Amino acid sequence: MTSTNLTARAVWGLLLAGMMLAAPRADAAFLQLTPATSTVEEGATFALALGIGGLAVDPRQLLGGLTLDLQFDPGRVSFVAAEFALREFGDVDPADPFDDPLVDAAAADGVLSLFALSLLTGSDALAAAQTGGAFRVATLIFRAIGSGADGAVFGFGATSAVDFDGARLEIAGPERAAVVSIVAGDGAHAVPEPGPLS
Repeated sequence: MTSTNLTARAVWGLLLAGMMLAAPRADAAFLQLTPATSTVEEGATFALALGIGGLAVDPRQLLGGLTLDLQFDPGRVSFVAAEFALREFGDVDPADPFDDPLVDAAAADGVLSLFALSLLTGSDALAAAQTGGAFRVATLIFRAIGSGADGAVFGFGATSAVDFDGARLEIAGPERAAVVSIVAGDGAHAVPEPGPLS
């Protein structure tokens, strides 16, 4: 992890400390992965869209920062890259890392830890990226490395989030958010594009 990402996590730690004192928003926001079910060939890469739904529309509720753990089966899939939805959040590619204090994505022992913090001075970009009460945080790219009768299960672990005003968001995601069936094949397939957020 780079020094700038360590700095970003320190900033996030200070925000979390402030959130403990702030009253949470009453809105029932939730995490989701799309597609919820899919089939890919062993050796192929595939994409899952990480989104937040249930955000308030009036008044508009905008995501300002997020940290979460996504659990997966490391015997079935390996993490390739995270492409964050906003340019201000950036992209994280383990093969070509760069110093970006606003985002971080690291996988170890079957847990993908994601961190994203927007330091935008205005909310126009965030509002433009949000459709109704839904917001695509990132596209997560994995490689299928092991086939089997049961699918690779993705589920959410610990999560913290704030809105654009710094208020704590009550947000959670299912422990079984997506299942990817992996079948034997030549792996010569392009990355499937995730569908729209529901």
